[in-house]
Amino acid sequence: ELLAVLSQCAEDFDGLGITRDEFSHAAMRFMARRTPEEALERDFAIFDAAGKGYIDVDDVRRVARMAEGTPPDDADLRAMVAHFDEDKDGGLNLEEFAEALGRWRG
Repeated sequence: ELLAVLSQCAEDFDGLGITRDEFSHAAMRFMARRTPEEALERDFAIFDAAGKGYIDVDDVRRVARMAEGTPPDDADLRAMVAHFDEDKDGGLNLEEFAEALGRWRG
């Protein structure tokens, strides 16, 4: 599906390359095709790479390290997960993750 979007957006796509602007345009078109629910599930899966069905402190640390290089300290990570962990099971399910993102995004 992404390849189809890329080939539609590439002005001179020859199968060998695409410019940065063409790629950016194609990526935006591809992402626009997703519903908010699909985007949320995709974001959740980035954190829950093991497919456990929840996000724990280790998952948040791993993603923070990928994004920033140095994650917040463990106490801050635990406090953040605990703050949104409404059922107090030690991790964030999809609904809790959605609530956390909603508050973060304002």
